[in-house]
Amino acid sequence: MKVMFVSPIVSRRYADDWEGVERGLAATVRSLSRQTDPDWKIMVIGGDEPRLPCELADRMEFVEADLMIDDPTRKGRREIDKQRKQYCGYVELRRHMPEFVMPLDYDDLVSTRLVEYVRAHDQFDGFMLKSGYVYRDGEQRCQYSSRVHLRTGSNFVVRYREDLFPAEASDFDPPPEGYLDWPFIESHIKFPDRLFESLGMNYTIVPFPCVVWRRNAHAISEAYRAGDGGEGGLKNRLVGMGKRLFLTRRLGRKLCEEFGCDVGSGMGIKDVGV
Repeated sequence: MKVMFVSPIVSRRYADDWEGVERGLAATVRSLSRQTDPDWKIMVIGGDEPRLPCELADRMEFVEADLMIDDPTRKGRREIDKQRKQYCGYVELRRHMPEFVMPLDYDDLVSTRLVEYVRAHDQFDGFMLKSGYVYRDGEQRCQYSSRVHLRTGSNFVVRYREDLFPAEASDFDPPPEGYLDWPFIESHIKFPDRLFESLGMNYTIVPFPCVVWRRNAHAISEAYRAGDGGEGGLKNRLVGMGKRLFLTRRLGRKLCEEFGCDVGSGMGIKDVGV
């Protein structure tokens, strides 16, 4: 297998809209199914196995990790839950031995050319997904970002090596000692280039926009989301409005085909049934 995508998902008990979680994941897997190179699979880690359309189900490996969040209203508990599920998924990589691994937020999209690009450039140990788009559910446009890697956890691909990923399975009661010391146990690695360099890995920046960070508010409950930050102050909002004005793109045929979704589907979310 060339690329294994690893996607932690919120557990049903913390989801405000579990069907929305399933729709988001189905849109992501359907987008992946249109990769120009079919040598990939997605590992989903969570407390409840999501439904996928039957034609997509054979592309998913589900790992059960029903982890309790102590006091979910406290700041940062969402990130801790995601990191623990990442750990559980990374342990399972040894059963599959992929050539490359990519952390993928369950509702983000990647370019249909990504796996093909990795295969054509496998002299590199890492790939940094620096540019892409920001999309808000329900809109018919998205915003280009040359630094989308600072905003999404779907921002790098790395060559699989056993020493980089944990081997000790855990139910996190209690968590294994030092689990956060593993290099890729981090829900949003902001600077993968620095991490690659610290590990002595050669890497390249993918030269085309290859990730869509989907911003949605429907899938996660207020309690689970509490304390994780908001839109920022007035200055940040004004800057954001200016960027959206100059960098916005309509969801035309070319852009939708690049990310494996149908025109008029709202980046894949409207045409997906589960």
